[in-house]
Amino acid sequence: MQRKMRRALLVVVLALGAGGASQAQTIITYGSLSGFNTALGAAPMTVEDFTGTSHFPIPSGVLNSLTNLPGIGIFPGTIQPGVTYSTPVTSGLFFNIDAGGGFTGGFLDNAAVGTGPLTITFDSPAGAFGFDTDNLIVAPFTITINFTSGSPYNNSFSVSSSTPTFFGFQSTSANITSVVIGGGSGPHSFAIDNFRFTSVPEPSTFWLIGGGLAALLGLRRRHRA
Repeated sequence: MQRKMRRALLVVVLALGAGGASQAQTIITYGSLSGFNTALGAAPMTVEDFTGTSHFPIPSGVLNSLTNLPGIGIFPGTIQPGVTYSTPVTSGLFFNIDAGGGFTGGFLDNAAVGTGPLTITFDSPAGAFGFDTDNLIVAPFTITINFTSGSPYNNSFSVSSSTPTFFGFQSTSANITSVVIGGGSGPHSFAIDNFRFTSVPEPSTFWLIGGGLAALLGLRRRHRA
């Protein structure tokens, strides 16, 4: 009996792996936070608001939940876990959390055009992400999304308003490993706030899991009978 259950579980695991490997990802874009939230429904969401004040500079060019820079008010846990933000840093060009600029509270940026880009790396594959930006980055800025497999997604976007504008992205395969933002021609080559992300299981995954569980329950019923 135990051997049969192990075999059934192995079938589920192999099916899950095959389903993930065979499905090509598609990126769905959103131009409003309400549309993004509606599409994702009740999926758990992490939102990073980069605190309510300025923190300047981040000399390592790396910011995550482990960053410890007490001199500028950043401690382990100040930044939400799950993501690492990084950018090349050279003398005189800094990685910052600034305040103002049309944003509420802090926003993540660098101090000069032509530097960057900002790389956002997820601890585990994400299904969707989004952020606010405004004309501090101006146009066009570029987005590159990397996946666990397959070719990257590349596109460019414009924003001219001084009011923060939302950009959202969802992968149909929930397999986003990193995002690269850069290329802006405004005062900063990147400027983002309220970065949010979530992992969204594929619908096919739910069917595979359900089928596998049904098979296991069937084996248990036959054994009891």
